[in-house]
Amino acid sequence: MVPTDQDTIGRAPVDVERAGRPYTRRMDLRIGVTQSPRELNVELPDDTDRDALRTQVEAALSGAVDVLWVTDKKQRLVAVSAAKIAYVEIGNTEGERKIGFGG
Repeated sequence: MVPTDQDTIGRAPVDVERAGRPYTRRMDLRIGVTQSPRELNVELPDDTDRDALRTQVEAALSGAVDVLWVTDKKQRLVAVSAAKIAYVEIGNTEGERKIGFGG
């Protein structure tokens, strides 16, 4: 079905301002830690620079720094030893959660 103008009336586009703030997608950071059955999930502030975060992660994985420091949405500092990082996922929190089995 092709959307028509009637389908979009009253719906705000993604890039418009809502309640005086520009709409941004929230990001989360998922870090797998070696020898730990659980992963760390960090909800990041709305204004997090994805490229700067990626640079920080790459520095930790390459050994340039010993500790990866990240500030979460509530302004708490989270530290992970770079030697213990198994994997890192950077993504949007909206629309990526899957429920159930399969794809």
